[in-house]
Amino acid sequence: MHRVAFISDLHLEEEYPQENNVETETNWSVILQDLEIEKIMEIVIGSDLGTTASHQKVFASQGRKN
Repeated sequence: MHRVAFISDLHLEEEYPQENNVETETNWSVILQDLEIEKIMEIVIGSDLGTTASHQKVFASQGRKN
């Protein structure tokens, strides 16, 4: 079976989530672990990755082993 994950609103490295005690980095790590556990090899990101600097982090995560 072909499985794809849909992820949205990561808001990595943005001020607003940090000011409101949202741990976006922790959330991203948990998502990556879940993707590996569920053996999901493709993801669709619907919106709001975060700051421009965070884009490299998201795309560098391809094939990452946790």
